[in-house]
Amino acid sequence: MTAAGVNVRYAVDESKPTGTCCLCFVDGVRSSVTDIGASKQLVPEHASAPGTRALMDRAVCLYIECYQLGCCFDTLHEIGQYALDNDRLID
Repeated sequence: MTAAGVNVRYAVDESKPTGTCCLCFVDGVRSSVTDIGASKQLVPEHASAPGTRALMDRAVCLYIECYQLGCCFDTLHEIGQYALDNDRLID
C-alpha cells in the first residue's frame, strides 16, 4: 500500500487477534465470510490521536472500511464529522 502512496494508520490491540476473511469463488461468483477481529475495538481516541490527526490533516480523501459500521459507530461518526468540517472526501 505504501508503494501506491497510501499511508495507513492502524489501531493495534495486542490482546485481540487480527481479522480473518474466507473467500470462495465458484463460476466467477465470489462469496466471503469475514471476522474483523481487533477492528471491532476501533475507538474515537484513535481517530483523534495526534499522529492520526496529522495524517487526516494532510489527506485529500479518508477511507473507511464498511466492516466497522456495525461496531464502531462513534469512531466513524467522529471521522465523518472531521471530514465534513475540514472539506475532506470520504470513500
